[in-house]
Parts: sequence; structure tokens; C-alpha cells
Amino acid sequence: MDNTIPLWLQWSKEPKLQSNSDLLTESRQEMYEALKLFHNHVKYIIYILVSIIAAPLLIMRIIPSLNDIHFFYIVVGLILALLPPILGILSIQIILKYYQVYISALVFMVRVHIGAGLTHAHPWIERTIQQAIDVSNKVESSKEFLKYRAKSKKDTFFYYKWIIRIISFTSLLCGIVLLLRGIDSSQTILG
Repeated sequence: MDNTIPLWLQWSKEPKLQSNSDLLTESRQEMYEALKLFHNHVKYIIYILVSIIAAPLLIMRIIPSLNDIHFFYIVVGLILALLPPILGILSIQIILKYYQVYISALVFMVRVHIGAGLTHAHPWIERTIQQAIDVSNKVESSKEFLKYRAKSKKDTFFYYKWIIRIISFTSLLCGIVLLLRGIDSSQTILG
């Protein structure tokens, strides 16, 4: 395997960067801020999904008289069956964009450090360079690398995507159970 850093990852400006500490620091700071933005969005999306699921179930638990109202089961079932799964699908697309912003900032930070001759300055730099080398036969530009890295099963987006899917699927199942319970109790009352 060729261990040459792909050209699309290298600093392309002439002359080569000197050890410009401001640019190096700012590129790292930009990358950390993009990562923080991504993690904040994931945190808030999961918080919103869990709140949407927990609120109606908590209301049903606190106010036992609602348990006798089949219509309430149907409404809560519809909310749980529809809202979190739809929000989950949209949320995955949104956090994918934020993860791509982070990857873009990471690639820029790596380019700046390569241009300054600091390829071993941080484990993230080494990992990104190694990933670029490993996929250099599949990826021919930083744009393609961005897509590859964002969908990689070895990165955090993959796991957060599955957490959101599991929460959404659990909500869908709870919603279906409540819908069936509401429909069954309404048929018992009417029948």
C-alpha cells in the first residue's frame, strides 16, 4: 500500500506554510467548534425525541382517570406513532449536515498542519491522514472524502444515527400499542 498523502488533502498554496501558530490554532479551534455544534444538535434532538415520548406517557400515569378514555389512547398513540419517527428521519438529515461541517473543518485543520509540516501533531490528524491514504483508491477529492467519512461505520455519526432510529422505532411501537388499546377499548364500549 502506498503511504503517500493524497494530493487533495495536501496544502496546495505556495509557498508552503511556515509554522504560523495563529492559523494552526484557529484551524483547530474551528474544528472543535464544529464538533461541539454537531454534538449539541445531537444532544438536543435526542432530548426532544425523549420528551415527546415521555410527556404523554407521564400524563397518562399522573392522571389515572385518562386511562379510561379510549380517545386519549388514540391521540397519544398517533402522536407517538407519527411525530418521533418523522422527526427522527428529519433529524438524521440535519445532524448529517452538521457532521459534514465538522469533517470539513477537520480536513481544513489537517491541510493546515500538513502545510506546516506537522503531520503528527495530534492523533486526529494522523487518523484523518491514514483514512485518506486507506481510501485513496476510492476517493479522488476532499468532497468525496467528506461523504465517505460522514457515512463511515467507524465514526460517531453512524452511532448517533442508530440511537435516533432506535428511539424513533420504540416510539412507533409504543404508539401502535396505544392505538390498538384505544381502538380495542372503544369497540368494547360501543359493542
